[in-house]
Amino acid sequence: MSAGRVTGGSWGWALILVAGLHLLTAAGSWLDGDHAEMLLMSRRLVTQATFTLAPAGERAAELPWRAASPDRPLRARFHPGTAVAVAPLVLIDRAFGWDAPPDLGRVVLLGGHLYVLGALALVAAALRRRGTSSGAAAVAVLLLGTAWPVWQVARHAGAEPVVGFLIALHLWGAAAGSRATRMGALLLLPWAHPTGFVLAPILALGGLVDGATGWSAGWRDAAASLLAAIASVASVLVVWNHLYHGSWWGGGYAAAVPSGLLKRPPATVWLQDYASQCALFVPLLVTLGAAALGDRRRGLRLLAMPLALFVGVSFLFSVFSPTLGQDPVRRLAPVWLAWGWLVGSVWDELDLRGTTAWGLIALSLVIGVYWFLLRESNIGSPSGVSYPLVWWFRLAAEGDPAGRWLGYPLALGLACGVGAWKLRGCFDRGTPSRRSGAEVNA
Repeated sequence: MSAGRVTGGSWGWALILVAGLHLLTAAGSWLDGDHAEMLLMSRRLVTQATFTLAPAGERAAELPWRAASPDRPLRARFHPGTAVAVAPLVLIDRAFGWDAPPDLGRVVLLGGHLYVLGALALVAAALRRRGTSSGAAAVAVLLLGTAWPVWQVARHAGAEPVVGFLIALHLWGAAAGSRATRMGALLLLPWAHPTGFVLAPILALGGLVDGATGWSAGWRDAAASLLAAIASVASVLVVWNHLYHGSWWGGGYAAAVPSGLLKRPPATVWLQDYASQCALFVPLLVTLGAAALGDRRRGLRLLAMPLALFVGVSFLFSVFSPTLGQDPVRRLAPVWLAWGWLVGSVWDELDLRGTTAWGLIALSLVIGVYWFLLRESNIGSPSGVSYPLVWWFRLAAEGDPAGRWLGYPLALGLACGVGAWKLRGCFDRGTPSRRSGAEVNA
């Protein structure tokens, strides 16, 4: 296979490799109470056209840990965007009778993986629209897909995969020159998660820094985008927080906001819980992103939006810090998609090929696997050995017949192997670093 042919389709094979890796570690169950509540929220939407989980004075049988209120219905705490996003998957589960407790579905449990993979595809497509090589897009997919924060939220689902998808959708809309797509992402972000209150305005102003990160229409277009973001935030405050939950400020989090606000010094939280985590969980994204500063003027423009997203989200959770463990890995996961986009943008100029390129990708995979085993190995076996909650591995550990689970890891392992084989010449010396003008126009 020629280098040119490999380069032409490499980011698609990179996505197949990452998909195989992520699905190989799928839990096959919801992993925490928040995830279960979001699934039930979506189920209520599909079955009863409401986000209310139970009538006043009653508990939701599927969520026994949520206390009932004698005078108020049991309402979902989370913004409704995620419930709407996974509703089609709930419908599939209902059609096959798979939505019963305690798992609340089968297909819907893959929602986090599907939205993360969709986000990676959008980032790669946005890079290609900008004229980067397919190898650069492949690197972005591989480094993002093996970064533990992105991998973790794919497994644990929740709102973060949807938020990340919307950030990637905005990046694609900017690269494709689609104002409707950009505006749609800005309008939806605040409805998906409270971090959207910060993310949407920052993305709206991104085009003022660099047309490549947003658009180049100037102040008028940026002002219109900012107004759309602010209008969406206001609609959440009025409709969801005030009218539905009866709390302008907290919404579904009204009980937790006063106890967590400024409980610890924000600067301490930021340094200990957020800034320091970068060196642990996404060192390659941060290091290669900083390489954009090689061309100081262009580098600062490219770095501005990813850095602003990081600072905005981490500052938000630094101010609101009810406990020492804020789970910064999960909180910041959507932001790293913009950093992956940054790495893909500067990859061709860095000209890292051959053993160096593959070494960086292998190192990212090793770091990701390390944190996966360290953070997820919380299921104990009779022999005293702990292992991660992975669907097929759990069946094997419990002694289920091999015919029930063996085909799953074999098929996904084959997909990973094929993806890696197809990428073998992607970063060879002499491979074209950028697309030709004809390819860009096409």
